[in-house]
Amino acid sequence: MSLLRALLGPRPLVAVFSFLAAYLRHGGSLYTLVAWRARQTPEALALVEPEGTRTFAELEQQASRWATRLALQKPGIVGILCRNHAAFVEVLLACGKLGVEAVLLHTHFTAEQLTRRKLDVLVCDREFAALAAGQNTLFTDMALPPPRATPPRRGRASLTILTSGTTGAAKPVRRRPTLTQALRMARALLTQLTLRPGEPTLLTLPLLHGHGLATLALSLVLGSPLYLFPRATARDFLQCIEAHAIQVVVLVPTILYRLLQEPGAWELSSLRVLVCGSAPLEGRLATAALERFGPTLFNLYGSSEAGVISLATPADLQLAPESVGRVLPGVRVELLNERDVPVAVGEWGRVCVGGEQVVGGKRFETGDRGRFDTEGRLYLQGRLDDLLICGGENVFPQTIEAAVCQNLPSVLECAAVGVPDPEFGQAIQLFVVLKPGYETSAAALLDQLRPLFPRAVRPRSVTILEALPRNLSGKLLRRELR
Repeated sequence: MSLLRALLGPRPLVAVFSFLAAYLRHGGSLYTLVAWRARQTPEALALVEPEGTRTFAELEQQASRWATRLALQKPGIVGILCRNHAAFVEVLLACGKLGVEAVLLHTHFTAEQLTRRKLDVLVCDREFAALAAGQNTLFTDMALPPPRATPPRRGRASLTILTSGTTGAAKPVRRRPTLTQALRMARALLTQLTLRPGEPTLLTLPLLHGHGLATLALSLVLGSPLYLFPRATARDFLQCIEAHAIQVVVLVPTILYRLLQEPGAWELSSLRVLVCGSAPLEGRLATAALERFGPTLFNLYGSSEAGVISLATPADLQLAPESVGRVLPGVRVELLNERDVPVAVGEWGRVCVGGEQVVGGKRFETGDRGRFDTEGRLYLQGRLDDLLICGGENVFPQTIEAAVCQNLPSVLECAAVGVPDPEFGQAIQLFVVLKPGYETSAAALLDQLRPLFPRAVRPRSVTILEALPRNLSGKLLRRELR
C-alpha cells in the first residue's frame, strides 16, 4: 500500500482518474504510461543518455511527433533496428499510440535475415543503412514534423520480440498483455525487487530484449529516470553509477563479471538493487557480487514466451547461490519426467510454465531441466537439447563446465560441446578462456582434467580461446563451437 501511495503522489484520486483517462484514450500500451506520466510529473527526468535528456513531457512530445510521421506511411507493422537511445523509446511509444505492431530487430542481423521480416516501415539508426536497402526506411536522426492529431488507432498495439536464438534461428514472440496482466506482473516484480519511485536506473543490456523492455516499463510506472548507452564499457557504467548516484542497475552476468574485474576505487554506495537476468548466473559470480556490493543482487529467470518465471533475492543467493529463486505469484511451474508426471522435490524434471503471462495462455516448456529444494527454490541444470550421451552416460555440459571452473584455478570460463566419437558415440570437446595473467597449454589442461572425470565423460580435447561466443544478452552461443 505504501508503494501505491508513493506512485500516485499527493493527489491519488486525481492520479487514478488521469490514468484511466489515458488508458481509455490510448489503450494498454507503453504510450499510455508516458501520457499519464507527462500529466503527473511533466518535468521529471524520463531518459538520460550521453547526447542529452528527456523529461516525461518531452518524451511524450517526441513520441507524438514520431506518431505523426509514421501515420503518413499507414503502417501495420513497424520494425525497429536501433541501439539503446531515446529515439528507440520514442518510436516504440509512437507505435503504441497508433495501435500498430512493433517488431524489435536484433542489431546483429544480416541483410538476408532482415528481408525475411514482413515490415511496412523500418525505423533504424543511420549505421544500419546498408542493411536497410530495399526497405521502406525512416532514420532515427531525421527531422520530424510537429505533432498533429493522429488518425484513429488501427487496433490494439502489440510487441514482437525475437528470441535470443541460442539454439537456432531467432523466433518471433508476439506479446499483447492486457492491462490486468501487466499490472499484476508489475506488482509482483515491484514488491519482490523492493523498487521505489524515482530511483535513477541504469540499463546495461539492449532494449530489444524482454529484460530490457520490462525495465523500461517499470521505470515508466515508477517515474524513474532510465540511463541508456548506445555502446559502453564496464568503466563507462561504473563512471555513470558514481557520477549520477545510480540506485538500480539492470544487467546480465557478463556485465556483472566485468564490473567486478574493472580496476579502480569507485564510489558505489548509492547502489541499492542489482537485477541480473537473461543468462545463467554462476554461483561463484553471485557470491563474489554479494561480497563486493553487499545484499543488493537479485537473479531473474524467464523467457520471451513465458515472461518472468522466478526471482532469487539476496537472501536466497546467500543461502543457495546456484538457485534462480522462488516462482513469482500468478506463475505456475511444474517439473515433469519423461512420462509427463510431476517429479518429487529434489528430483530433476522438464520445466513447464503456466499462467496468464504465457504467450497464447497455454503451458510452455522452457527447454530447461530443473528441480525444487525443500524451501521452494528452483535450480536449473541446463537445457534439454544440450544433453550429451557419452558411452551410455547422460551428462549436461554445465556439469562438466562447473567442475572445470571449480578445480582448475587458471580457467575463467569454459564451454563443453559434444563431437562424434566411434567408441562412446559422443565425446566432449572443451573450449577454455584463461584468467588474466595465467599461461598454460591445452596439453597441460588435459592432464589436470584426467583425475576429475570418468573416462567416458572426460574431455578429449581442449581449445584455448580469448573469449566464448555470446549474444547481446550474454547467453553462450554453444552452436558456434560445434
